[in-house]
Amino acid sequence: MCNNRLSPCNETTKLPMSAFRVESTAVAVLLLVTFCSSCQSSKTRPIVVEAGMTHNEVTDRFGEPNRRIEFLMPDGPFLGPSEDLSGLVIPGTPVEEWVFVVGNTETFVWFVKADSTSESRSIDSATYPEGATF
Repeated sequence: MCNNRLSPCNETTKLPMSAFRVESTAVAVLLLVTFCSSCQSSKTRPIVVEAGMTHNEVTDRFGEPNRRIEFLMPDGPFLGPSEDLSGLVIPGTPVEEWVFVVGNTETFVWFVKADSTSESRSIDSATYPEGATF
């Protein structure tokens, strides 16, 4: 017999019933959090690209980008998101820039080829507030 006068007892375990209510509430909250986090699409989660990823690896993980731009790496100082590439990419090298809009941010992913026969691979990425002015 349970001696707790504040809460009815479960005769099988001799624990107050309030212990079961706390445990079941904790399990329900954990399931809800797990469910909600797994429901997020890749378009609401941050885009994190590792250097060396191919176009297919990036699209498989994050879907199609919102914009694609191709340019030659400029020589000399310049402003804009791709200034992060200074020192990484030789001026005159073709660069492909993909932009993913996620919430109120834009993630830029840059691809280059090691040589004319190789597949383009990501070299860097950066995330900025959407519409940032450089």
